Amino acid sequence: MGAHSLEVEEYLRAIDLGLTREDLFYNLGMAYAELGALDKAEHAFSQAVTMAPANGDNRRALGMVYYEQHLFDEAIASCEQATLLDPQNTHAWHCLALA
Repeated sequence: MGAHSLEVEEYLRAIDLGLTREDLFYNLGMAYAELGALDKAEHAFSQAVTMAPANGDNRRALGMVYYEQHLFDEAIASCEQATLLDPQNTHAWHCLALA
């Protein structure tokens, strides 16, 4: 609904309370990306990748943040991993094509 700052606050509160789910860090990364806080989004997506390395969406999201930061080699590597993990994921292929 556009309240990304409040969303970030709630995710950070959940983390402070000890919640360590991979999807929490993915969603935190998405909220940070919407706010333009790409370095924080990168960190959140990296944590999601560490927690669930076989999840292609985590790697795609990380790749897109790398792309937005003009870190093209990192973007290619992350998006390529996403396509290998989930070859049917069109968003992963789009990420790779952009990078």
